[in-house]
Amino acid sequence: MEKVSRKTKLLHWVSVIFIGLAYLFIELRVLFEKGTLQREVFKNIHYGLGFFILVLSIVRLIEKRKSESNYTNQSIDINRRKLMNRTHQGFLFWFCVMAILGLLQILPSWGLPELPYPQLIKSTHQRMGQIGYFLIAMHTSLVFYHHFWLKDDVLKRYL
Repeated sequence: MEKVSRKTKLLHWVSVIFIGLAYLFIELRVLFEKGTLQREVFKNIHYGLGFFILVLSIVRLIEKRKSESNYTNQSIDINRRKLMNRTHQGFLFWFCVMAILGLLQILPSWGLPELPYPQLIKSTHQRMGQIGYFLIAMHTSLVFYHHFWLKDDVLKRYL
């Protein structure tokens, strides 16, 4: 079984938790009326989590780049390995873009000028968030596909 470093596992599972919490807090904000303190607290927690997701995703992209050449699982052909690596990097890049779009929305609350096209930034962030549900479900489904049908060690390596 190919080993995954403790650092990689830790970064992965912390990312999973933060992403899950970011989705939870933005979805639960609707329990409160617009303009209420509770709703603003939930949105601010979501923004804070988004910042940490951005940092984690950048760190993970750097780590992925450094460790990519060290991946030696010979049971997976080179083309499939390349596809897996590019897909994973794309997933992390997607989370970076999501977080940046989210942070761009709150610049005025920090006393910075509002960027042009604020509604486009907001709607793009929201649409990407909706697509995120699909991507997360697809990622999870593929892990189970690997575990139950292909009978490889993808899931075991991350546990």
